[in-house]
Amino acid sequence: MAERDGRAVDEKRLPGRQGPLALVYLALERARPVPIDELADAVWGESLPRAWETALSAIVSKLRSSLGDLGVGVTTV
Repeated sequence: MAERDGRAVDEKRLPGRQGPLALVYLALERARPVPIDELADAVWGESLPRAWETALSAIVSKLRSSLGDLGVGVTTV
């Protein structure tokens, strides 16, 4: 769970099973930019959905929103 100053991310705002997986992976790899295909592999493995880029974009957008509510910025390169 992501927390800052005693406030936590509402887990209901993280999309399904993929949201928490993406959040954990990005947190573990925070020292470097994570390529989109690498994040997709971490989230879905070999079972990429047909429109995985769109789905991953939606997941990251929801993560940004949830973390932004805590005052944590998420950037992309």
